[in-house]
Amino acid sequence: MLNIVFINIIDEYINSENNIIEKKYNLINISEYKKELIDIIPDKYKFYKDNNFYIFPDTLIIYNTLNKYKNLVNIVEINSVNFKNINLNNSDLIFTLSFDKVEAFNSLSSNNYIKIYKIFKYKNLYPGYNFQNFINYKNIYLNYLKKNNINIIDSIFILNDNNYKNNENKLMDIINNKKWKKIIVKPIFGQNSCHFKILNKNINIDTEIKTYIKKIFFLKFPGIIIQEYIENFKKKDNPEYSIYFINEKYSYTTMHINNNEIKILINCKKYENLINFGRKVFNLLPPNIINNVILKKLIIRIDIAYDNNKKLFVNEIEFAPNLCFPTYDNKMNNILKELNIIDKISDGIIETIIDYKNKIYIKNINNYKIYYNKNYILILIFIIFCLILLFYKLKKYKK
Repeated sequence: MLNIVFINIIDEYINSENNIIEKKYNLINISEYKKELIDIIPDKYKFYKDNNFYIFPDTLIIYNTLNKYKNLVNIVEINSVNFKNINLNNSDLIFTLSFDKVEAFNSLSSNNYIKIYKIFKYKNLYPGYNFQNFINYKNIYLNYLKKNNINIIDSIFILNDNNYKNNENKLMDIINNKKWKKIIVKPIFGQNSCHFKILNKNINIDTEIKTYIKKIFFLKFPGIIIQEYIENFKKKDNPEYSIYFINEKYSYTTMHINNNEIKILINCKKYENLINFGRKVFNLLPPNIINNVILKKLIIRIDIAYDNNKKLFVNEIEFAPNLCFPTYDNKMNNILKELNIIDKISDGIIETIIDYKNKIYIKNINNYKIYYNKNYILILIFIIFCLILLFYKLKKYKK
């Protein structure tokens, strides 16, 4: 049996219809798609509207995996009730899906965040701890992309440490010397545009930024990003595009306008340059290493758009993204069936765990970890044994 743990703390969204409606792009109609799971999924995860049942993708992935591989898997859910006391020692892998450290920081109380934070340090957490940190801390991956010649918005990063306090005036000089007409400020670990702010460069900009920084650091965010404002960003003339990779293969693209309108793009040659740019970024990402085993990346979303110079840039990368399905779009169920996303993710989860159980770390070559399948190693050992045996027999024959 494969022992899988899923972090699925979504109860706080189910408790309020307003929250559900606000998060409508995260819901899937299981009365039309995957209706065979309606009786399997607990009522507490269902939202009923217009004679249809809706649930979050995370829950659908969990119960689809359980149903599809019921003779192969043993699944444990970490939810808002049991996460304080659950035993994770016997699990093969712990999957975050869309509930990662950033989601926990923004949605849980300080006490509960401290308790669940321990889970994000488990050695068998998926994705691996180092890869999660790489993506969670936006300043890290943006600097990494810039060093690898990937276009990003001109950015200034301020960490919540003593270094800022010692260089506050120098930082203001750097900002004032930038030829930006407007600037945006947002926290590292920010989510859903929370604490996102647009500021005009005026005589009071120093005071505004210092006040903002003081507030964000008081709220214990790990840092702040200051960037040039992009004209018409997420407007009709310059949408944001989210490029999705499932099991390390390109899956689909969503186009976002005004944070409300979402359109799913499939097999559109018109957008090939966006997809190719997304692939280039994806191929640059560091390996996902868990207990010295390199595992494939299950879900990656890369958000891109055009900057003020009409050049593509990376705005954001996520390993635990919302899948962004327009819930009340009648065509959505057909798109879900065509893309087969939920089944692909369930299959990827099982394949990942099997890979994890069958692969072992061998050695370090130029600081890059290499792994081989255990079966291949056994075959290699057998071949070496046969060659040694043949060598001695030939030696004996010559005598």
